[in-house]
Amino acid sequence: MVIGTLLTAAITNSLFDYDWEFSSHLMLGSILAATDPVAVVALLKELGAAKPLETLIEGESLLNDGTAIVAFSIFRGLVTETIESSAGTMIGFGVQLAIVGPLMGALFAAICTFVLGYIYNDAISEVTWTVAACYTSFAVAEGTDLHTSGVLAVVTLGVLMSGYAKTRVSPEVEHTMHSFWELLGYVANTIIFLLAGLIIAEKALFSDYVRLAEFAYLLVLYIALHAVRVVCVLACYPVLLWSGYPMDWRSAIVLSYAGLRGAVGLSLGLIVE
Repeated sequence: MVIGTLLTAAITNSLFDYDWEFSSHLMLGSILAATDPVAVVALLKELGAAKPLETLIEGESLLNDGTAIVAFSIFRGLVTETIESSAGTMIGFGVQLAIVGPLMGALFAAICTFVLGYIYNDAISEVTWTVAACYTSFAVAEGTDLHTSGVLAVVTLGVLMSGYAKTRVSPEVEHTMHSFWELLGYVANTIIFLLAGLIIAEKALFSDYVRLAEFAYLLVLYIALHAVRVVCVLACYPVLLWSGYPMDWRSAIVLSYAGLRGAVGLSLGLIVE
């Protein structure tokens, strides 16, 4: 994610004729660096691909979503001049987002896991507690004086609950719980794509700032992002081999084209808008 952000920023800085500070290019790079594995993983499951490859793609997205949002928050602060451009301030802000957010998620995961242990075979109550934990952890992280990452809090909450709260959910409720969150995720993704599509269409058709050059930039950027993805995969390839993943050149090709952008990038774009 870091490699992708820096390379994308360098490419847009050299190609675009906008009068941007480099922090704006870094902000764009962080928006475009987060990957979305939904479509790729669904296709791999249909084709019967190796499970480690699916896990690798999903795990990458899970971790780089939070990383991208931390990087985006820092660079957006530099662009809007809400944080100082000193190294100490940026590192402190990044640590505040990356540590306090997960701690908040861990706290709410512990509370929710404890409560679920005292509820038996009550689908409405058990599902409601998971929803309350999810949205409350986000609200407390983002909307209080903590000023930390709500997304990292929710990611930590989800990871810990998937590991430790599964046995606390009643067996009769487990299927309902899974179906509910799968539907909620689908609805959320659909809303994000719908909003982004409407705003992009309005900007492209009716804005005085969009020229034909912007469409040429989009095409060049699309090609450049694939090249950046290949560089990222090649740079991480030795580490993946050392980590025990059964990697070969075919898996590397799939990984290179699996770097699709999705809901997280669009959400960050909507924040800028």
